[in-house]
Amino acid sequence: MNKKYTYNEKDNSIEVIYSPSWGEKYNTAIQDFCNDYGIDMEKFDLPVTIGSEVKSCSGLFMGCKNFNQKVVIPEGVKSCFEMFLDCHKFNQPIAIPNSVNVVYAMFRSCLSFNQAVTIPEKVTITSAMFMDCEVFNQSIIIPDNTVSCIAMFKNCKAFNQKVILPSGIIESQSMFEGCISYNQPIIIGENVQNYNMMFYGCKSLNQQIELKSSSRCDEAMFKDCVALNPENVNLYCKKIVKTSLEKKIQRLWGIEDVEEIEEYRDKINIVRVKAESKLKIEKVHCVLTDNKQYDFTYEELKKMTLEEIHKKLETIYRENKLISLEISEKSDMSMKTLCVYFDKSLFCIGAVDEWDGIDYYYDSGEGEELVDIQGNLYPKHMVSSDSNLLFLIIDEFIKSGKLTRKVKWRK
Repeated sequence: MNKKYTYNEKDNSIEVIYSPSWGEKYNTAIQDFCNDYGIDMEKFDLPVTIGSEVKSCSGLFMGCKNFNQKVVIPEGVKSCFEMFLDCHKFNQPIAIPNSVNVVYAMFRSCLSFNQAVTIPEKVTITSAMFMDCEVFNQSIIIPDNTVSCIAMFKNCKAFNQKVILPSGIIESQSMFEGCISYNQPIIIGENVQNYNMMFYGCKSLNQQIELKSSSRCDEAMFKDCVALNPENVNLYCKKIVKTSLEKKIQRLWGIEDVEEIEEYRDKINIVRVKAESKLKIEKVHCVLTDNKQYDFTYEELKKMTLEEIHKKLETIYRENKLISLEISEKSDMSMKTLCVYFDKSLFCIGAVDEWDGIDYYYDSGEGEELVDIQGNLYPKHMVSSDSNLLFLIIDEFIKSGKLTRKVKWRK
């Protein structure tokens, strides 16, 4: 007896009992049945029960163009990869159990399919799930954990439902390509890294598009969107440069004509957003007396509060153990190091921005004469004996990565 299925001749029905091993791509139970009984898979249309022991339905009905029977997927199944691929006549109500985490191309090329579908929360990739489902037009909720929607509704000619993209989406290229009926507002979040051809050929699209991502992977996003007015596109930018904006418009709409690009540039809505500086205090390096050194590592700093860092540094300072102190921060806009050098009663303050190559000096306003600290000569305007001022500067730098405005700095 074939171990992949059982055949009930009386009911002319099949029960799938085979679950592919880890290295096998497809569940070939139906394919084996057709081979055993000399049936053309394209014409297969018998009732099928899926056994409770089955964990993968990948490719189970793939290529069964005539198949249109009700299917119950049991709880415990994890993969529905290409399960109904090319089932041209399939159009049955179907429930996907919560155990399923793979739905890639599940209904691809189901030309007649138009049933309500709930995507399980475990799913992270919905790519090609309804691709080429020409009559599909059902409301869909994309799970919050989803990261990729590549070609999810590509060539769904009838599809016109509002879709909310979760904040974690990073790939949406060709998502609505060829959806000639699609005309819904949508927000493309700032985390999306690739949205090439996302609406390519959406000839009816003329709703508000919020484009928050600044990725360059945006080729032909609106190409052949003949109804889309540039006024309906809100383009979020941190920095507006005429030439770069024109290049982006050229890529988005796939246009070459200079005058047309300029026309789009004048009509498109530019939303200026403030660049966020994601601060990271990478390291605090202390040079101590007796040739000793002490470092606060990044992992250690992540666990410490500003108050704890302040207290520890001040203790070392009060014990007269500090010779020099370097606090390094890194953000997406700069890489600065605050430097402090110590004598018995004086300290010298400076900072350097390693990205810009600029040195900043504390300016006390006390002239240009030199002062000897630890055997080195420093301008007097860099020197202070006010420890409260010192820790004000240190606290502000650790907290915000900025040189405090309450003291004077000059380049």
